[in-house]
Amino acid sequence: MHKRFPIKHKINDQGVQARIINNFVTCLGLGNIPYAPGTFGSLFGLLIVYVLSFFSWPIFFLFTILICTTSILLVGFYLETTVSKDPKEVVIDEVVGILISFMLVPVTGLTLVLGFLLFRFFDILKPPPISFFDRKVPGATGVMADDVVAGMIVNLIFHFILIPMGVLVEIENLFNI
Repeated sequence: MHKRFPIKHKINDQGVQARIINNFVTCLGLGNIPYAPGTFGSLFGLLIVYVLSFFSWPIFFLFTILICTTSILLVGFYLETTVSKDPKEVVIDEVVGILISFMLVPVTGLTLVLGFLLFRFFDILKPPPISFFDRKVPGATGVMADDVVAGMIVNLIFHFILIPMGVLVEIENLFNI
């Protein structure tokens, strides 16, 4: 009879695996910036959105799904090495939230600024339902969930208010952008 051994997911703090996971969840160390790491993570997300804007929407969508699922897995491994339930240095959740904010949204200078400001507003203040996910969902899924929901709310604002009501066009005309 073959014995099955449980796989250990502990990260060796000195190993290559730990460095890869750390670089991924902190977005190449941006999460280690002492002031406003979430803001820097969100800006990194905007850079990714800008690059993805040159590809078709299915590529954008698949990339977002890939990053989101990989993030849940790697944040889970990272959480095993820390006592915090939502470490500030983990900013990949902001990147995922920003990516979701821009799903099927035309990428312009104006939408990048508005999307960033709206996402940071919801991510920092955490109004309901974001606060529910922030407080009630445990583990890696919980770390990611509040930012995913914030991104969904921003996306809905783009698709049901800013774009159909012509707000973006009015702002562009007002400032001659």
